[in-house]
Amino acid sequence: RFWTASDECTGPLKNFFAQRNKILIPGAWKEMQAWALSRLEWLEEVKKGSPSDYIAGDEMTVVDIQVYTTLVFFEDLGAPFMAQHGERLKWTKAFVARMAARPAVKACHEHIKEVFG
Repeated sequence: RFWTASDECTGPLKNFFAQRNKILIPGAWKEMQAWALSRLEWLEEVKKGSPSDYIAGDEMTVVDIQVYTTLVFFEDLGAPFMAQHGERLKWTKAFVARMAARPAVKACHEHIKEVFG
């Protein structure tokens, strides 16, 4: 939400939450993004010692769905987190690609395109 109030947000979400949340701190998103990056860097280290296709093991869980949707949600809206940090996050980048290749995820993305253009 804070990112949408910042000068860095120039897409369709610019000031989206301004009417819904009267207290927004435009610079706070940078600290939140740094925290998220540190957590994903931690995950990268974990996966070096315990490789698997998914975050919590060999089968997809709600954790994978939540992380995937969080990482890709803002991708088309002017905040390309993975484009900016993907080279540092090799396992995470491959994870996002694996998730995007799943038939249900492909169908979801196609549906979104049909509905929203």
